[in-house]
Amino acid sequence: MGFGILVAGYTFLLSIPLHSMGVCAELIGFILMLRALLLLKAYQRDYGRAAVVTACMLPLGVYSIFLQVLMWLGKEELHDKISHGGELIYSLVLAVMLLLLHHFLLAATQKQAKEVDLPDIVLQARRNRIVTFIYIAVSVILPYLNTPKITEVVQYASLVSGVSLFGIIWLLLNTKMLFNCYMWICLPGDEDMPMRESKIPSLFKVLKPVEPTEEELRAKKRAEFDEEVRRRQLARTKRNKRWKK
Repeated sequence: MGFGILVAGYTFLLSIPLHSMGVCAELIGFILMLRALLLLKAYQRDYGRAAVVTACMLPLGVYSIFLQVLMWLGKEELHDKISHGGELIYSLVLAVMLLLLHHFLLAATQKQAKEVDLPDIVLQARRNRIVTFIYIAVSVILPYLNTPKITEVVQYASLVSGVSLFGIIWLLLNTKMLFNCYMWICLPGDEDMPMRESKIPSLFKVLKPVEPTEEELRAKKRAEFDEEVRRRQLARTKRNKRWKK
Protein backbone atom coordinates (compact mmCIF):
# COMPACT_ATOMS: atom_id res chain seq x y z
CA MET A 1 0.00 0.00 0.00
CA GLY A 2 2.86 2.36 0.67
CA PHE A 3 3.13 2.47 4.45
CA GLY A 4 6.29 0.36 4.43
CA ILE A 5 8.12 2.86 2.20
CA LEU A 6 6.69 5.70 4.27
CA VAL A 7 8.12 4.23 7.49
CA ALA A 8 11.51 3.71 5.84
CA GLY A 9 11.61 7.28 4.57
CA TYR A 10 10.36 8.82 7.78
CA THR A 11 13.15 7.24 9.84
CA PHE A 12 15.68 9.29 7.84
CA LEU A 13 14.14 12.46 9.27
CA LEU A 14 15.78 11.69 12.61
CA SER A 15 18.68 13.74 11.26
CA ILE A 16 16.60 16.92 11.69
CA PRO A 17 16.52 17.11 15.52
CA LEU A 18 20.07 15.72 15.64
CA HIS A 19 21.26 18.56 13.36
CA SER A 20 23.30 16.07 11.35
CA MET A 21 22.87 15.20 7.70
CA GLY A 22 24.84 11.95 7.84
CA VAL A 23 24.83 10.64 4.26
CA CYS A 24 22.25 13.03 2.82
CA ALA A 25 19.64 11.52 5.13
CA GLU A 26 17.03 14.23 4.79
CA LEU A 27 16.99 14.15 0.99
CA ILE A 28 16.77 10.34 0.93
CA GLY A 29 13.94 10.49 3.45
CA PHE A 30 12.01 13.09 1.43
CA ILE A 31 12.35 11.04 -1.78
CA LEU A 32 11.12 7.83 -0.13
CA MET A 33 8.26 9.64 1.56
CA LEU A 34 7.24 11.30 -1.70
CA ARG A 35 7.09 7.90 -3.39
CA ALA A 36 5.00 6.44 -0.56
CA LEU A 37 2.60 9.39 -0.37
CA LEU A 38 1.97 9.23 -4.11
CA LEU A 39 0.93 5.60 -3.64
CA LEU A 40 -1.30 6.44 -0.69
CA LYS A 41 -3.05 9.47 -2.18
CA ALA A 42 -5.59 7.16 -3.86
CA TYR A 43 -7.00 6.33 -0.41
CA GLN A 44 -6.96 9.76 1.26
CA ARG A 45 -6.78 13.16 -0.40
CA ASP A 46 -4.59 14.56 2.38
CA TYR A 47 -1.85 12.08 1.49
CA GLY A 48 -1.66 13.79 -1.90
CA ARG A 49 -1.40 17.19 -0.21
CA ALA A 50 1.37 15.84 1.99
CA ALA A 51 3.12 14.64 -1.18
CA VAL A 52 3.02 18.18 -2.60
CA VAL A 53 4.58 19.56 0.59
CA THR A 54 7.22 16.83 0.52
CA ALA A 55 8.11 17.72 -3.08
CA CYS A 56 8.56 21.33 -1.98
CA MET A 57 10.94 20.16 0.75
CA LEU A 58 13.33 18.47 -1.71
CA PRO A 59 15.19 21.77 -2.40
CA LEU A 60 15.87 22.03 1.34
CA GLY A 61 17.63 18.68 1.20
CA VAL A 62 19.62 19.78 -1.83
CA TYR A 63 20.60 22.98 0.02
CA SER A 64 21.89 20.96 2.98
CA ILE A 65 23.87 18.69 0.66
CA PHE A 66 25.38 21.73 -1.05
CA LEU A 67 26.60 23.06 2.30
CA GLN A 68 28.03 19.67 3.17
CA VAL A 69 29.90 19.48 -0.15
CA LEU A 70 31.44 22.89 0.54
CA MET A 71 32.75 21.56 3.86
CA TRP A 72 34.17 18.48 2.15
CA LEU A 73 35.94 20.71 -0.40
CA GLY A 74 37.47 22.79 2.38
CA LYS A 75 35.68 25.99 1.43
CA GLU A 76 34.71 26.87 4.97
CA GLU A 77 34.55 30.64 4.40
CA LEU A 78 32.03 30.28 1.57
CA HIS A 79 30.11 27.76 3.67
CA ASP A 80 29.94 30.16 6.60
CA LYS A 81 28.78 33.05 4.44
CA ILE A 82 25.98 31.05 2.83
CA SER A 83 24.88 29.28 5.98
CA HIS A 84 25.03 32.43 8.11
CA GLY A 85 22.90 34.37 5.66
CA GLY A 86 20.36 31.62 4.99
CA GLU A 87 20.30 29.78 8.29
CA LEU A 88 17.34 31.69 9.72
CA ILE A 89 15.35 31.50 6.48
CA TYR A 90 16.16 27.79 6.14
CA SER A 91 15.02 27.09 9.70
CA LEU A 92 11.75 28.98 9.30
CA VAL A 93 10.93 27.42 5.94
CA LEU A 94 11.78 23.96 7.26
CA ALA A 95 9.55 24.51 10.31
CA VAL A 96 6.59 25.66 8.21
CA MET A 97 7.04 22.78 5.76
CA LEU A 98 7.31 20.21 8.55
CA LEU A 99 4.17 21.59 10.18
CA LEU A 100 2.20 21.39 6.92
CA LEU A 101 3.59 17.95 6.09
CA HIS A 102 2.62 16.49 9.45
CA HIS A 103 -0.75 18.25 9.44
CA PHE A 104 -1.75 16.53 6.20
CA LEU A 105 0.02 13.26 7.00
CA LEU A 106 -1.54 12.85 10.44
CA ALA A 107 -4.96 14.04 9.29
CA ALA A 108 -4.95 11.47 6.46
CA THR A 109 -3.75 8.71 8.80
CA GLN A 110 -6.42 9.57 11.34
CA LYS A 111 -9.16 9.39 8.68
CA GLN A 112 -7.76 6.17 7.22
CA ALA A 113 -7.57 4.49 10.63
CA LYS A 114 -11.11 5.62 11.44
CA GLU A 115 -12.42 4.10 8.21
CA VAL A 116 -10.93 0.69 9.00
CA ASP A 117 -11.95 0.88 12.67
CA LEU A 118 -8.55 1.19 14.36
CA PRO A 119 -9.25 3.49 17.32
CA ASP A 120 -5.74 3.15 18.78
CA ILE A 121 -4.15 4.61 15.66
CA VAL A 122 -6.79 7.36 15.59
CA LEU A 123 -5.81 8.37 19.12
CA GLN A 124 -2.09 8.19 18.24
CA ALA A 125 -2.64 10.50 15.26
CA ARG A 126 -4.53 13.03 17.41
CA ARG A 127 -1.84 12.97 20.09
CA ASN A 128 0.96 13.32 17.55
CA ARG A 129 -0.68 16.37 15.97
CA ILE A 130 -0.53 18.13 19.34
CA VAL A 131 3.06 17.01 19.96
CA THR A 132 4.03 18.16 16.45
CA PHE A 133 2.70 21.66 17.01
CA ILE A 134 4.47 21.93 20.38
CA TYR A 135 7.82 20.71 19.03
CA ILE A 136 7.84 22.96 15.97
CA ALA A 137 6.73 25.98 18.01
CA VAL A 138 9.53 25.38 20.52
CA SER A 139 12.05 24.88 17.70
CA VAL A 140 11.12 28.24 16.16
CA ILE A 141 11.27 30.07 19.50
CA LEU A 142 14.53 28.41 20.63
CA PRO A 143 17.01 30.66 18.72
CA TYR A 144 15.47 33.76 20.30
CA LEU A 145 16.14 32.36 23.79
CA ASN A 146 19.89 32.77 23.36
CA THR A 147 19.95 36.01 25.33
CA PRO A 148 21.95 37.06 28.40
CA LYS A 149 18.83 37.04 30.61
CA ILE A 150 17.99 33.47 29.64
CA THR A 151 21.55 32.19 29.80
CA GLU A 152 21.87 33.52 33.34
CA VAL A 153 19.16 31.06 34.43
CA VAL A 154 19.95 28.06 32.24
CA GLN A 155 22.64 27.19 29.73
CA TYR A 156 21.55 27.59 26.12
CA ALA A 157 23.30 24.34 25.20
CA SER A 158 21.08 22.50 27.69
CA LEU A 159 17.99 23.97 26.05
CA VAL A 160 19.19 22.85 22.62
CA SER A 161 19.89 19.34 23.91
CA GLY A 162 16.48 19.16 25.54
CA VAL A 163 14.68 20.26 22.37
CA SER A 164 16.72 17.78 20.31
CA LEU A 165 15.71 14.98 22.66
CA PHE A 166 12.08 16.08 22.43
CA GLY A 167 12.39 16.06 18.63
CA ILE A 168 13.69 12.50 18.63
CA ILE A 169 10.80 11.38 20.85
CA TRP A 170 8.37 13.19 18.54
CA LEU A 171 9.73 11.45 15.44
CA LEU A 172 9.76 8.05 17.17
CA LEU A 173 6.09 8.48 18.14
CA ASN A 174 5.20 9.22 14.51
CA THR A 175 7.35 6.33 13.29
CA LYS A 176 5.59 3.94 15.68
CA MET A 177 2.20 5.15 14.47
CA LEU A 178 3.15 4.70 10.80
CA PHE A 179 4.55 1.25 11.56
CA ASN A 180 1.23 0.32 13.15
CA CYS A 181 -0.46 1.45 9.94
CA TYR A 182 1.92 -0.76 7.97
CA MET A 183 1.06 -3.73 10.21
CA TRP A 184 -2.73 -3.29 10.40
CA ILE A 185 -3.94 -1.45 7.28
CA CYS A 186 -3.93 -3.39 4.01
CA LEU A 187 -5.48 -3.30 0.56
CA PRO A 188 -9.08 -4.49 0.15
CA GLY A 189 -9.09 -8.27 -0.29
CA ASP A 190 -5.83 -8.82 1.62
CA GLU A 191 -7.46 -8.94 5.06
CA ASP A 192 -7.24 -12.75 5.30
CA MET A 193 -3.88 -13.03 3.61
CA PRO A 194 -1.58 -15.32 5.66
CA MET A 195 1.55 -13.75 7.14
CA ARG A 196 4.85 -14.89 5.64
CA GLU A 197 7.03 -16.84 8.00
CA SER A 198 10.59 -15.63 8.27
CA LYS A 199 13.38 -18.22 8.15
CA ILE A 200 15.27 -16.26 10.82
CA PRO A 201 13.51 -16.33 14.20
CA SER A 202 12.79 -12.85 15.49
CA LEU A 203 13.15 -11.65 19.06
CA PHE A 204 9.36 -11.60 19.39
CA LYS A 205 9.12 -15.24 18.34
CA VAL A 206 11.88 -16.22 20.75
CA LEU A 207 10.18 -14.44 23.64
CA LYS A 208 6.68 -15.57 22.67
CA PRO A 209 5.39 -18.34 24.94
CA VAL A 210 5.20 -21.77 23.27
CA GLU A 211 1.58 -22.66 22.57
CA PRO A 212 0.54 -26.08 23.93
CA THR A 213 -0.22 -28.96 21.58
CA GLU A 214 -3.62 -30.64 21.34
CA GLU A 215 -2.41 -33.56 23.46
CA GLU A 216 -1.22 -31.18 26.16
CA LEU A 217 -4.54 -29.35 26.08
CA ARG A 218 -6.47 -32.64 26.40
CA ALA A 219 -4.23 -33.76 29.26
CA LYS A 220 -4.79 -30.42 31.00
CA LYS A 221 -8.57 -30.68 30.63
CA ARG A 222 -8.47 -34.26 31.90
CA ALA A 223 -6.44 -33.22 34.92
CA GLU A 224 -8.88 -30.39 35.63
CA PHE A 225 -11.80 -32.81 35.33
CA ASP A 226 -10.15 -35.34 37.67
CA GLU A 227 -9.42 -32.58 40.16
CA GLU A 228 -13.05 -31.46 40.07
CA VAL A 229 -14.25 -35.07 40.62
CA ARG A 230 -11.83 -35.49 43.52
CA ARG A 231 -13.01 -32.22 45.08
CA ARG A 232 -16.66 -33.26 44.83
CA GLN A 233 -15.95 -36.70 46.27
CA LEU A 234 -14.10 -35.14 49.19
CA ALA A 235 -16.99 -32.75 49.83
CA ARG A 236 -19.48 -35.65 49.70
CA THR A 237 -17.38 -37.69 52.14
CA LYS A 238 -17.24 -34.80 54.62
CA ARG A 239 -21.01 -34.32 54.33
CA ASN A 240 -21.69 -38.01 54.95
CA LYS A 241 -19.47 -37.96 58.03
CA ARG A 242 -21.45 -35.05 59.45
CA TRP A 243 -24.73 -36.89 58.84
CA LYS A 244 -23.42 -40.03 60.63
CA LYS A 245 -22.48 -37.98 63.64
